[in-house]
Parts: sequence; C-alpha cells; structure tokens
Amino acid sequence: KEERFTQEMKERVYINLLNNIISSIHEDIHIVFDSFNKSDFEYNIVHSIGSHKNVLSIEPKNSYDEAGIQFVDNLCSVIRLSYLDSKNNYYQIIKTKVVHV
Repeated sequence: KEERFTQEMKERVYINLLNNIISSIHEDIHIVFDSFNKSDFEYNIVHSIGSHKNVLSIEPKNSYDEAGIQFVDNLCSVIRLSYLDSKNNYYQIIKTKVVHV
C-alpha cells in the first residue's frame, strides 16, 4: 500500500531540512522564508528554527515581493529537476556549489 505524503509530513520534512541547513552554518544569520499563509506552520518554523543560537532573526515574507526568495526557488527547482533528468544543463552550472545536508 502506498503511503500518502500528508501536509503534516511535508511540514515535518521541511522543518527538519531547515534545521539541518541551519546546523551546518556556523555564522550568525538572519532568515527570511517564503510565507505559506498557514499561520500554525509558520509559527512552528519560527519557533523551531529560531531556537538555534546563530539565528539572529527569522520571518516569513511573500516571495512575490522578495527577489531573493524567487532566486532560491529557482535554484531549488534546478536541483530538483537534476534528480529527475541527469541532462539538466542548468545544474551543471551550479553543481560544484551544491552542498548536501
């Protein structure tokens, strides 16, 4: 039987991934993440990620208004597509800078 990837599971995976990323950064940082218009999820992100000592601030922003978030979305799409198609030319440009966490 195929297990359904529920919203709750997606949220746990997302927060876990963010925690892994933050744990691999050793400098103080300010975090801006794409708002989900889901206040309980955003609250969980802020309180989980904000507990790291190197996180100076964390807040949701609308990606429509934030060019940096749009750029990161594009990078994530390139990485995701590289797993689906090894002939992804864009991934070839960034592959030496990708860090697996």
